[in-house]
Amino acid sequence: MILCDLVMPGAEPYQGVDRLMSIAPEARVIVVTGARDDGMLIRLLQRGVAGFVPKAANTAVVEAALRLVIAGGRYLPERLFDIAAGDDVSASLATLPAPLPEGSAERLTERQLEVLRLVASGQSNKQIARALDLAPSTVKSHVSEIFGRLGATNRVEAFAKAQKLNLI
Repeated sequence: MILCDLVMPGAEPYQGVDRLMSIAPEARVIVVTGARDDGMLIRLLQRGVAGFVPKAANTAVVEAALRLVIAGGRYLPERLFDIAAGDDVSASLATLPAPLPEGSAERLTERQLEVLRLVASGQSNKQIARALDLAPSTVKSHVSEIFGRLGATNRVEAFAKAQKLNLI
């Protein structure tokens, strides 16, 4: 079994997971993530990921998820379970809510906009954490959420999309 973060240094989310799965094709992969982009998580399921554990999950939930995956099952957050409950995960993508309209003010929270501005200025997660008095893991979760909400896979793409939407 491989327990990994969705955001890995030097790799975009799909690339990092794909690389791990190519190195150990027999391993079952559980992704720990703060991302709420259901479309991205469903696509990772299609790639063969065995489950997702929210970063905010308590120890008992993490342990249960690990035991379930070791036993051959899948562990999904409840909202994803409802989407992926059918046998055809591809068809489930069509049931996801439509993305927010371009330029929507609801796209990012105020805190996410603060993080995005600092990302755009070239600051690392550690620097952003210091500047905003946050834990680095919290910044990492915000960055992952920003990527999901903007449909970006890296910092440069997030910056470009945010500029196009006049968010920064």
